[in-house]
Amino acid sequence: MRNGTAKLLTLFHPADGQVRVKGVTSCPNTVLHPWLKQELTEILATLPQPAQLLEP
Repeated sequence: MRNGTAKLLTLFHPADGQVRVKGVTSCPNTVLHPWLKQELTEILATLPQPAQLLEP
């Protein structure tokens, strides 16, 4: 890549070896990257709902 360094965001699930990747040109550590937020939201949507909610 010219004029900079390419970055690769990765989200790895060690239990099944599934990897999600996204190439980006910048990724500041101060905020959660929008792609990562989207991927995590999709992952959470596939999880079953808890059987019951516990009171705090």
